[in-house]
Amino acid sequence: MEVDSGSEYSIISESTFNRLFVSKPKLHRDLVRLQDFQKREIVLLGSCKVTVSFKDHTENLWLLVAKGERASLFGYSWFKPLGIKIVGIHSVNNFDPVAALVQEFSEVFEPELGLCSSHPINLHIDPTVTPIRMKPRRVPYALKQKIDEELNRLLRQGVLEPIANPKWSTPIVPVSKPDGSVRLCADYKKCVFGANKVEYLGYVIGESGIRPTTSLVKAIKEAPIPQNVAQLQAFLGLLNFYHNFLPDKATQLEPLHKLLARGCKWNWGKSQDRAFAWAKKMLSSESLLTHFDPSKPITLTCDASPYGLGCVLSHVFPDNSEVPIAFHSRSFSSTERNYAQIDREAAAIIAGVKKFNNYLFGQKFRIFTDHKPLLGLLSSSKATPDILSPRMLRWCQLLNAYDYELIYKPGESIKNADGLSRLPLPQEELEIPPLVEVSFLEDLPGAPLSAEDISKFTAKDPVLSRILLWVRKGWPSNQNSAELKPFFNRQHELSTHKGCILWGTRVVIPLEALIKVLRRIFATHGIPDSIVSDNQTTFTSLEFREFAERNQIRLIRVAPYHPSSNGQAERMVQTAKEALKKMPGSDLNQKIASFVLRQHITPITSISGSQSPAELLMGRRLRTCLDRLHPDYCVTRQNDIDSKLECKKPRSFQPGADVFVKSFQRYVPWSTGRVESATGPLSYKVRLSGSGLVRRHIDQLRGSDGISSEHLEVPSSVPEVPSSVPEVPSSVPEVPSSVPEVPSSVPEVPSSVSDEVALAPLEASEPPPEQLGESTQDLDTPEPSPVPEPSPVELRRSTRTRKKPDYYGIQPQP
Repeated sequence: MEVDSGSEYSIISESTFNRLFVSKPKLHRDLVRLQDFQKREIVLLGSCKVTVSFKDHTENLWLLVAKGERASLFGYSWFKPLGIKIVGIHSVNNFDPVAALVQEFSEVFEPELGLCSSHPINLHIDPTVTPIRMKPRRVPYALKQKIDEELNRLLRQGVLEPIANPKWSTPIVPVSKPDGSVRLCADYKKCVFGANKVEYLGYVIGESGIRPTTSLVKAIKEAPIPQNVAQLQAFLGLLNFYHNFLPDKATQLEPLHKLLARGCKWNWGKSQDRAFAWAKKMLSSESLLTHFDPSKPITLTCDASPYGLGCVLSHVFPDNSEVPIAFHSRSFSSTERNYAQIDREAAAIIAGVKKFNNYLFGQKFRIFTDHKPLLGLLSSSKATPDILSPRMLRWCQLLNAYDYELIYKPGESIKNADGLSRLPLPQEELEIPPLVEVSFLEDLPGAPLSAEDISKFTAKDPVLSRILLWVRKGWPSNQNSAELKPFFNRQHELSTHKGCILWGTRVVIPLEALIKVLRRIFATHGIPDSIVSDNQTTFTSLEFREFAERNQIRLIRVAPYHPSSNGQAERMVQTAKEALKKMPGSDLNQKIASFVLRQHITPITSISGSQSPAELLMGRRLRTCLDRLHPDYCVTRQNDIDSKLECKKPRSFQPGADVFVKSFQRYVPWSTGRVESATGPLSYKVRLSGSGLVRRHIDQLRGSDGISSEHLEVPSSVPEVPSSVPEVPSSVPEVPSSVPEVPSSVPEVPSSVSDEVALAPLEASEPPPEQLGESTQDLDTPEPSPVPEPSPVELRRSTRTRKKPDYYGIQPQP
């Protein structure tokens, strides 16, 4: 509890009361009304007397119980009964000159606002500046009343004046004060006071003028040194595009141009380093980069190489010259390098739009690209194609938020962006695969094919392996092959993911994978009479036709561009998509399984008997959760089970019965245990001797109530008997009365052998001594008198000697 001398009562919360007092003492209704420091009423459940001990004091004191979660307080009313005293703190005040000044000039420090008694003050506003009216910000509901109170207070003091239609307006920033009120402040987030320079919109504005920030031209300053002739040509092409801004360019760059001469060996030396450094310095100087002006036309030039992208944001001046504002370049990640060339070019546009979003959003601008196929996919003047790869569809949706015009320019005309794309900066961003793309190839539990299988079959397929290479590296100029032409005509709609080819959101299945799935279906449901399909190359290939002929299947292909000819399959796909959209939840696997089960058990009312698809296919109803709610069905099922068990009349054990338990440990075939409970008609839980609890079937249990128990089977192996016995037992084991005649004396045998013989089935005549494994010639006992042989009894059972298995591996006790 927290000690609070300012609280008159001691109080605890409801949860603390329930935790400390198990017996729950009776609470008395209390007429006390309490408020917290924010003047909110505290709801009390009641009060009770509790025993409180502190040091050598023990008293019964009243305690209040509050509803809800609150801090527990040790109030002032408990101080005196428990002998707690409050001792004051003695302090010495030194002379404070500030307090003396406040007291001497008290009129200056009065809480009311004063007035300026000197000459009037004028606030000068530049008349050429266009007034700005900013939209008010949303205010939290809890602060609305406090803000209104503060505005009314400032109006009463004359600090603010109400205006109906102001030309200037800015949103306020409410700041909560310790006393619960609010302070109204202006938003100075974009203002800097007492500074020599300020960074704004990519520029440093200072007393010496305006210059670009270092981050704005990072792509130029940190460009790596060219490693071969191709990279050097790309960099020089970038310089040639801005040759008007580079004084003495031909002289300074002569060492670089020498390396491009025919037959010249590549040798990068100090002179090349100086020329390369000068070029980067001039390219990123203030004389090159212009200031951003929203009133001037804006262009974004983008290009991509196999290993990087480059973007240049520029202004177009009245003489049609383009002056750059900022540069951007980066290298492709390992995933992006596997993109098709059209995807890499589109990725360059998306990177430029995202990088220069503050300059482009809300502005009309033009995008230049040297990849003409993008005009049909990303142009704002054309509708989005019906079939697109998931990646391209996502980029189209992103560009819809901008007002742009996509224009084609040959690669020779955009060497500025081309140079940046071939000399990219290292990739520093973390590439996270978009979820919308990954979900198309997620492996379903129990699915006939996985993404890994499709990728493996695609790499083996002679047609799809070439298509996969073209999607990643680029397409040829033309293709007349009958097998390849369908893919060539849809080259802009194909993409790759996880080594699989995607047509929009659909996976192109290789022929070998298709045949593998069909064989699995045929093994379960049999070979069909016919297969109806569209005209995809997988179904029209020679290998698939041979597969159909070997299985005597008739192939039916629908008319091209007429999906309704295969209406059953198309309707099933449409129904599945509509159902998945309506079903709640985010787990796609669970939704698919739930929909398929419901579709299989739903009766078809258009046929006689209203049978479900599962009944028509398998000849039986599938059990569902609704069947368990039907009382007649449950009783019938239980009666069938009980009747089957009664016919079999299985053995049973009662809880507490001692049994032999089948052991699965080596060298210990059986162990002893005790039945704990029955877990079913034929299974039990048994606690082993000196071990834990196990579950066994009744076939793995044998009773141990007695040696003659019907559940106990005796091991057939008899231990070897010694050839001579030292002594004869004083007593002879009893012989069951079922034997017609027994000799008056019998030869002595070891006790273990006697037990075995007593348990063996007795024959009508005495077994010969040889069966006992001993000789009677060495015994000291007199030879018994001969006994007349009884007449043989014809047995109704088989006289074959059966060797019983050793179930226990232990010797039974007498």
